[in-house]
Amino acid sequence: MTLLDFLKQLGSDAALAEAYKRDPKGVLAKTGLSDEEKDALLAGDTEQVKLLAGSDNVNMIDSIIVTYEE
Repeated sequence: MTLLDFLKQLGSDAALAEAYKRDPKGVLAKTGLSDEEKDALLAGDTEQVKLLAGSDNVNMIDSIIVTYEE
């Protein structure tokens, strides 16, 4: 799974978003994302996530970074 794929899923799957709110490290451990990608997400570093995902269409909502990009 790419970072962008994960962000899309996080933005569209309410159950995943809720699980991520409860246990972000546990959810991220199952994604196959790089440590750099996981660290950026956990830090809430929107600019780094944009860079790593290759998308400017990334937003933070309720302390979760998501994208609704198709």
